[in-house]
Amino acid sequence: KKVITASNYEVIPLDLRTNVRFYTSVDFGSYVPPHWHDAIEILYLQEGELKVNTKALPEIYIPGNVR
Repeated sequence: KKVITASNYEVIPLDLRTNVRFYTSVDFGSYVPPHWHDAIEILYLQEGELKVNTKALPEIYIPGNVR
């Protein structure tokens, strides 16, 4: 069971002009521990596939899917 605590809260630094953070990453396989934040998170996958666990339901993301 995932536990939401202050210790797994992620602070998202936002651009002061747009109040948005854009982030680009090239990742060939890593693990991101369960975390939470107040910011909305949009994943855009250009190629390959990505396994994402949310609400205890694993999903496989592929290019073209928007979630």
